[in-house]
Amino acid sequence: MTDLHARPCRLDDAPAVAELVNTAIAAGGGRGEFAVSEFEDELRRCEHTRALFDPDGNMVAVGLVPRPPAGGDHVELIGGIHPAWRGRGLGRELLAWQLERSAPWSAQVFATVGDESAAALYERLGFTPMRYFLEMSAPTGGGAPVPPGAAFDPARAQELYRVHCDAFRGLWGYQERTFDEWADATVRAASFRPDLARLAVDGDTITAYVLPYDRGSLYIGQVGTAAQYRRRGIATALLTEVLSAAAGAGFEQATLDADAANPTGAPSVYANAGFVVDQHVVVYRHEAQPAR
Repeated sequence: MTDLHARPCRLDDAPAVAELVNTAIAAGGGRGEFAVSEFEDELRRCEHTRALFDPDGNMVAVGLVPRPPAGGDHVELIGGIHPAWRGRGLGRELLAWQLERSAPWSAQVFATVGDESAAALYERLGFTPMRYFLEMSAPTGGGAPVPPGAAFDPARAQELYRVHCDAFRGLWGYQERTFDEWADATVRAASFRPDLARLAVDGDTITAYVLPYDRGSLYIGQVGTAAQYRRRGIATALLTEVLSAAAGAGFEQATLDADAANPTGAPSVYANAGFVVDQHVVVYRHEAQPAR
């Protein structure tokens, strides 16, 4: 590594971080579609960052350690190595650096199923496969007409936050967040598309919601239904409406991620709206080390 220069990331590094991480994910068989604005948000939230540059100033490796939510128990580590620089020990050194700085929390990373080099790296450093997710996509437009959902209203963000927490609390991977933490990652995010978000309401009560984001294609980041309103086709109807609206906004494809073992039956909800599985992703976890 004597020919590489290391320094913390700056906010203006976000385009290079996005390009590098997306390139690394695509090389492993994944989507690689994160938006630059998402990394601007992440860099603002990170406790620690480290980037490696070649002699020409090109970013070839990056590792981010975001702050965990106030009520969380694990950190979602972010990073990547440019494919041309794999096999030189950079990934092992950078991930070990991230683990040191993510203590005392558990740490999670993900890899596309079939990315053997990533799997070998994670397992070598003590990560264990914990959960499988599905990367799914659907063409926009089409679908049968459905009753219109309510447009997103920023004045209802607090109510939407409470519905979200109630819908996801107890599911695998859920971390309790304050309203501001949740809002910064969702309805305040630069990539959020409030014009394409939809709410289902029963009287004055939000019963379900779909929150989409612009990643070039439309990424459906959150879909939730209040427990007492599940199994009624509400989320499928909202997704169908979002897909139709997305076509009118110029998007050709929508994507989302689904927990393969979600007890609410989310994958079948998405399939009913026209989404098909493109790839499988595995989440690896490194348990927190006891204090010495």
